[in-house]
Amino acid sequence: MKFRLNGLWLILFLVSPVFAQDVSIKTDRPDAIYDIDTKAVFIASLPGEGALEYILSYDGKGILKKDTIQCKGKTVNIEGSLKRPGFLHCSVVFTPSEGGKSENAMAAAAFEPDKIQPADGYMPADFDNFWQRKKCELAVIPMEPVMTPEASEEGLEIYDVNIPCLGVPVRGYYAKPAKAPKASCPAIAFFQGAGVSSAHKGRIMDYGKEGLIALEINAHGIPNGQSTDYYKDLYATTLRGYRYGGRENPDTSYFTGMFLRVYRALEFLKAQPEWDGKHLIVYGSSQGGAQAIAAAGLDEDVTFLVASVPAMCSHGGEINGWPRLVPVEKDGSYNQQILAASKYVDCVNFACKTKIPAFFTVGFIDKTCRATSIYAMYNSYAGCKEVVNNPLMGHSFPGQLQKMAREEVFVYLDISITKP
Repeated sequence: MKFRLNGLWLILFLVSPVFAQDVSIKTDRPDAIYDIDTKAVFIASLPGEGALEYILSYDGKGILKKDTIQCKGKTVNIEGSLKRPGFLHCSVVFTPSEGGKSENAMAAAAFEPDKIQPADGYMPADFDNFWQRKKCELAVIPMEPVMTPEASEEGLEIYDVNIPCLGVPVRGYYAKPAKAPKASCPAIAFFQGAGVSSAHKGRIMDYGKEGLIALEINAHGIPNGQSTDYYKDLYATTLRGYRYGGRENPDTSYFTGMFLRVYRALEFLKAQPEWDGKHLIVYGSSQGGAQAIAAAGLDEDVTFLVASVPAMCSHGGEINGWPRLVPVEKDGSYNQQILAASKYVDCVNFACKTKIPAFFTVGFIDKTCRATSIYAMYNSYAGCKEVVNNPLMGHSFPGQLQKMAREEVFVYLDISITKP
């Protein structure tokens, strides 16, 4: 269902608890959203008598309260609140009185999440100039893609593409409807989450059959279609810890190169004669969601954005998301050199640069891409936006949400095409 929050449309999508076991926990409000200083009640459901240890924390950081309750009933209520915008986590461990294995569960309550903001002065003064300079450096590299035909499905042409870029090339799979007229097809680009793997063909084939030209690139510009062992070896050697590569300087940051590959991938799509010149969609989850947000911020031709549980939000915030790019010094402060460099690859800053329609998802108990960090980006996003709040979801993009995202894409296309 949809509901309004301070003038913004949000969507509530309840999923099953991530812990499929006898112990579960949820909030007393289905949407798990509260006003500051009001009490949230966490309701723990238990299989019997035992000891219930609980910890309340600010989105998993620190301990606000910790206690153990001796339980005789089937449910226990735990109360908590926050005095500032954010997410209150409640983690429980239940140990049965008669012995047996302890079980864990977690829930979270959001306190005025629409008021979560990034740190003051977070965008570098030369942010736009930096990325304009990188685009100029990229422009020197001729875009001369090598397109190798793959085994095609009925009605589709599929290619393995290798596109020169600044440094590492763009590598991916591209699909287009066979015999599509010129300037007739919307375009969509898919980006991958963290890790090392080949691009895949499933999504591009799905959207290609619906009349779109579609490209999925792998995150690292590596060959596609290799063995599982090939990618495991890369992850263990050449690309081990890639996310921290060159992080001391925005020019050398691994993600600067990754985002330039994203930008070139869009240049490739726009150069295809079948592109309609009007609709350019970017889509990703986690690290792929970060790439999609960066794509929308870097390329003004992007027209619709899907970013599920996006990474790389609020690197310098109190609560930051994957990849925890900035190390913390012994005195508890952030490394200032790396913090300064990280701002050039922070989705908070790309989110300010576009006003296109966008569809986001967030898991309230996501330990990888923390909800606080995602909302810091979401609240900075300048365009028309929707968010799917998942109070009981961790770091995930399950099939139900993928189906919803797909529907949003085609709703956007139908409205945009029929009402230009």
